[in-house]
Amino acid sequence: MLNVLQSNQLEKLALRFAKQATVAQPLRAETVVIPNPGMARWLWLYLAREHNVSANLDFLLPGSFVWRVFHRLLPDIPATSSHDPAVMTWQLHRLLRATQGDPQFSELHSWRDTSDDRMRFELAQKLAGLFDQYIVYRPDWIKDWRDNKTPGWQQTLWRRLAEETAEPDWPSLRRRLEGLNPATVAALMPARVSVFGIPLLSPGYLDVLRWLSSHIDVNLFLPNPSQEYWAEIVPERSLAKIAGVEDEKTLYIEEGNALLASWGLQARDL
Repeated sequence: MLNVLQSNQLEKLALRFAKQATVAQPLRAETVVIPNPGMARWLWLYLAREHNVSANLDFLLPGSFVWRVFHRLLPDIPATSSHDPAVMTWQLHRLLRATQGDPQFSELHSWRDTSDDRMRFELAQKLAGLFDQYIVYRPDWIKDWRDNKTPGWQQTLWRRLAEETAEPDWPSLRRRLEGLNPATVAALMPARVSVFGIPLLSPGYLDVLRWLSSHIDVNLFLPNPSQEYWAEIVPERSLAKIAGVEDEKTLYIEEGNALLASWGLQARDL
């Protein structure tokens, strides 16, 4: 079951989470998906203040959690993704070194002529971070690269990386989850998963959580600046762009709270 709890105060969300944790089995780890390590430490200390103890909490970043789902439920999937940024960094560092004189990487020639190993490693780190974001937020780009629809040096580098890893893409792994026996899912996954304090999740992550909620309890503790419905408010800049458009739909567009419209777009989309 999917349960959504919202508040404009993180402390209130933590209090609800603390009440939930007290009824859990103390010897069974509580799986908590968090946006960053800082949030994990904050929640850990909050629970320690509330209960005088804080233990057996399994904090995971969204990407690590989703990959764990694939690994536990699909036997042929390794525990660590070869597309993990830390792993890709070293692979890309080696591949970048091998591009010397390759005409497909002509855009990098001027950079390479003045770079050393340290600079090459820094570029590999940045590219690994970018590729990780593409996998999560732009799977359509990865598909186009695989199908050779959008040529370029990034596409060439990605294809060479993919040839070495031979790892299935996320959409194909997600489709494989559909055929699993519900009893198998319930046996291999924790009875409950909590998502705490995350203002933005990619459509791919949300889709996995939605599917998982049909087998186990998934509790979303979401920060929300307003208790009212505000999904259709539009920032002032966007209103200015459509001011001259004559359309019946534009009659229903409103800015609403200016701060909420301009600063709350990411949370609104979630």
